Amino acid sequence: MDGNDAIAWVDRYMGLVNREIRKSMTFSPYDPEDFLHDAYEAPCCQLG
Repeated sequence: MDGNDAIAWVDRYMGLVNREIRKSMTFSPYDPEDFLHDAYEAPCCQLG
């Protein structure tokens, strides 16, 4: 798996990612975009 595959995985499971983001938003000071950025960054960091 490379970086493009990791990004494609997040894109493929965007519905699941958004559901998890909504769960975390209840008491969070962060915006959904912050969580989405982390969703893209996490698999890429695991590759390197």
